[in-house]
Amino acid sequence: MSRDVYEEVDFKKIEHSFIYQCAPVIAGLKISNLFIIEMIWLKKALDLIEAFGLSYHMLYSAYDKAVIFVFNREKTTESINRAANSAFFRDIGYNELSLDHLLTKISVRYRGYMKHKAGFPDELGILLGYPEEDVKGYIENKGKNYLYNGYWKVYRDVEEKKSRFDSFDRATEELIRKLIADKDIKPIVNMYKVA
Repeated sequence: MSRDVYEEVDFKKIEHSFIYQCAPVIAGLKISNLFIIEMIWLKKALDLIEAFGLSYHMLYSAYDKAVIFVFNREKTTESINRAANSAFFRDIGYNELSLDHLLTKISVRYRGYMKHKAGFPDELGILLGYPEEDVKGYIENKGKNYLYNGYWKVYRDVEEKKSRFDSFDRATEELIRKLIADKDIKPIVNMYKVA
């Protein structure tokens, strides 16, 4: 994203934060994302997510912060059902592979991580739409030895992933520009709402 557009983002406005953090999901380029907000914005954040026809699951909340998993239910379910991803989940001990079950289990692990009682649930990367080979590479290399670091750490097919990251950046910039120009999120909702 260009610096001039970034400087226009007003992070005190929930609409700006939502577009900034979740534009690739809104644009249909990514199946899900984390949306991290202050608790005072929770109701408005959930209303925004629903306005776009997206789903959400609260991964973690504390007195001052919420971490919301924002996702396209259909695309995320399709991703879980891909052979490599379902095999990945089974290999690490998940027997029930429904989206809701996975989100519940991963939320428990994520809360443990946030309270410094457990390690990070690396399998969350699959639900975030990261390629299985990169999630496995991250786990096997303990987050080191990556070939490129963008929206996630890349362990294979760097040029293809860079291209994907560029498309995420372009979507973010385009939606931020539109929000700033329109001064209203409704036209973006009307353009991108998931049916």
